[in-house]
Amino acid sequence: MRYFLTAIGVGALLAILAGVPGCAESITFVTDFGFNGRHAYYYVALERGYYRQAGLDVSFVRGSGSVDAIRKVGAGAAQIGFADAGSLVLARANDGIPVRMVAVVYAAPPHAIYATEDSGIRKPQDLVGHRIADSAGSANTILFGAYAKAAGFDPSKVTWQAAESSALPTLLATGRAEAIGQFTVGQPLLAAAIAPKTLVRLAYRDVGLDYYGNGTGESGEGTNAESIPYFFAAQGISDSHRAKSWATTQSIRFVPCVPRGPCAVSEAAETIHPIALATASLLPRN
Repeated sequence: MRYFLTAIGVGALLAILAGVPGCAESITFVTDFGFNGRHAYYYVALERGYYRQAGLDVSFVRGSGSVDAIRKVGAGAAQIGFADAGSLVLARANDGIPVRMVAVVYAAPPHAIYATEDSGIRKPQDLVGHRIADSAGSANTILFGAYAKAAGFDPSKVTWQAAESSALPTLLATGRAEAIGQFTVGQPLLAAAIAPKTLVRLAYRDVGLDYYGNGTGESGEGTNAESIPYFFAAQGISDSHRAKSWATTQSIRFVPCVPRGPCAVSEAAETIHPIALATASLLPRN
């Protein structure tokens, strides 16, 4: 059974929690990949006081990919994390990491391979014989076998090159990587980084793959705050739909290291809308 928390539900919950006495509980939230425009809605929740009214003192740390975020939550370095659903399932099943997903943010897969037009790569089958760069443990790499099967080519005919996530745009722009793994929500920033070259996008969902993308998870041991931070971040998603430019401004103010300026960050914030749930989808806790 799936539960949905609407904006009205959040307002009612805020009214209740506003009257709850006590000191704010410190919560560390780890992102899936750095600080980018797609994280703007969390800062909306922070700036508008949704966490504070829930009795939470939330701080953000940058992740280096979904696997990194999952491990940080499992080890207790962060209480709440934003990570790829498929990577979380594999982390639980294969590595025994005590984490669980409590809510879905991306209702469709954001995974993609990006190349430049001058690479000669135009369709999935063109990846055969080429080299793709991505960070170690990337969800793009983990799920590539399913993508290749759906697209009708042999994944063993593709070579993977491990690289730091921050170096991927430069590798693509300079031709030191023929393609890179990247989430579609990062496309505006990537396009700005490789300009004047033009991107070619090979999205996993374009070959018929249909599954949840990123969600919010916590340690299997649970936290005192449980999934409350997500509830207010979800309200931030709703707010950013109505006031995207405001949300982006706050993202830049809180995270001045966001690259490529307000325009690219604004576009990055906008990319979550086609795949994100407009309201929070809360997974059962049993």
